[in-house]
Amino acid sequence: MGSKFDKNRVYLLQWLFEKFSRCGLSNPTDRSVAISGLEQRLGKVLKTEWRYGIFASYFHRCLIWQPCRGQLVKRIASGVPSWSWMAYTGEITFMEIPFEEVSWNLDIEGPFESSENDASGNKAPGARLEAEARELDLNGSDEEWSRLIAGDEERADATRYLRFDEADVTDKLKIESLRYIVVGRDGDWDGLDRDECQFCYYGLVVRPLEGGAEKEYERVGVGSLRKRDLSIQVERVYVL
Repeated sequence: MGSKFDKNRVYLLQWLFEKFSRCGLSNPTDRSVAISGLEQRLGKVLKTEWRYGIFASYFHRCLIWQPCRGQLVKRIASGVPSWSWMAYTGEITFMEIPFEEVSWNLDIEGPFESSENDASGNKAPGARLEAEARELDLNGSDEEWSRLIAGDEERADATRYLRFDEADVTDKLKIESLRYIVVGRDGDWDGLDRDECQFCYYGLVVRPLEGGAEKEYERVGVGSLRKRDLSIQVERVYVL
């Protein structure tokens, strides 16, 4: 739910970040630095905390950005977490999710709740997400996977898809390693709705972090799936 005032604030944030992503920087690794002043001013005006282009008051909507249609983004080795659009070069947009019809997953622990030790042993602002992740339940069907990662023009169901950030995942072993973090869903989060099977489950696609510790993952895309696409088995993971 959200008031018209909140909607306008969300639209403004999204428009500013989408526009900024289209600006060509001479050094792409300066992306987070270049927008830090604007980010700070917005945070003060909106009276909310911010981390890496994510604002606490609009946490879930800020998380589900994606590359612009028909494009990919490229990861920048800048120390910015993978779940932030600031960690990539390329044009981004945000998933269009109705305001009055979505319930957010309040079980996701964001960077505003967590803190980590820096090199000096002092507590520093967190840069990780902690959340429950599910396996994808596609019955091992290559055809089903092809439907999910098809381009917008080829997709039979415009509301059921996976969109990857840097490249589509087609290798079977890599597909099996993917997990899905539900950020929000249609309808009442705790309700038992008759049409629940047709609801969209909006979320992040993550994979094990190469060289990382157990349960450490990184973002590789976003999606809009159905309940039948997700396993009931969950595991608590950290997204860096």
